[in-house]
Amino acid sequence: MPVNAASITLTACYAPRMWQSSSHMKVRVLAFATAATKLGWRETLAECSPADSPRKVLAGLAPGFDVSGMRVSVDLDYRSWDEPIGKKAKEIAVVPPVSGG
Repeated sequence: MPVNAASITLTACYAPRMWQSSSHMKVRVLAFATAATKLGWRETLAECSPADSPRKVLAGLAPGFDVSGMRVSVDLDYRSWDEPIGKKAKEIAVVPPVSGG
């Protein structure tokens, strides 16, 4: 029976997600400057899944918090708010806009 290459790719893309969504982990969440002021904390722990995005993790800690204009980093690497954090993530940081000279 011939194998459909598209189905192989699809399986390879979705199989890890199904596995990741069932595992839970704790990550340290840091907030800086005005983000810390608005959130009311500078550091906390969050329980999440590797498939969760930084947006989802933060929404679990602070429902309704507006991230517009804020940057997010996962393990010191700037990321999209909607990208999964991955199974190796240890730290998420919320960074407000800054100005410099």
